[in-house]
Amino acid sequence: MLAQSHIVAYRKLGDWTKLKDMSIARIAKGERSENGFPYLEDIDISIQRRSANKSWEAIKHLAFSSILKHMLNFFGEIKVKPKSLAKNMY
Repeated sequence: MLAQSHIVAYRKLGDWTKLKDMSIARIAKGERSENGFPYLEDIDISIQRRSANKSWEAIKHLAFSSILKHMLNFFGEIKVKPKSLAKNMY
C-alpha cells in the first residue's frame, strides 16, 4: 500500500520534487535497490520498505497532505479565508 499510495500521489502531482516534498517516506529518484529500496518502475522512484506502523504513518501523511492541498486551492479560488467561513457557519 505504501508503494501504491506514492504511485497515485505522483500521478496526481505529476512531479518528483512535489512528491518528495509531500512524502515522509524515504524515497529516491531512479533505481536504488540496496538497503531495502525496491524500485517502482511505473514512476521511476525507489521507496524504502518500512514497518507496518511507519508505512501507515507515511500513507496517512500523504493522504492528508493531498486533501489539505486541495482545500487550500479551493479556498484560494473563492478568495475566502477558512476562519471567516467558519464564523459564518453558525
